[in-house]
Amino acid sequence: MTTINPAHLMAEYHQLKEATNQIKNRMDQIKNLLGDAYPDGGTIGDHKISIVRGRINWARVAKAYPAQDFPQLYKQEISLDQKKAEAMIAPAQLDEYRGEPSVSIR
Repeated sequence: MTTINPAHLMAEYHQLKEATNQIKNRMDQIKNLLGDAYPDGGTIGDHKISIVRGRINWARVAKAYPAQDFPQLYKQEISLDQKKAEAMIAPAQLDEYRGEPSVSIR
């Protein structure tokens, strides 16, 4: 039977997390360098480089163009009032729609 040493596991977790961060940072640097070298995309060996335009931050657009000043940009729609739903629907029924729990380590 194997004994679990929580302190050892936590130390290993943090070592792996640090290594992951270093690897991710280097991968991001390489992607940026390749993006600069191939602004329209390209091919290197068997690998294809694609450039995808950044997404529009619609929350920032909404802040810059508020509904009271630009009503033509907005649509009226019916949306679920979550607080009312939580008050009126039994918790056991709402649990059917709940996502999987996640574990967070900080």
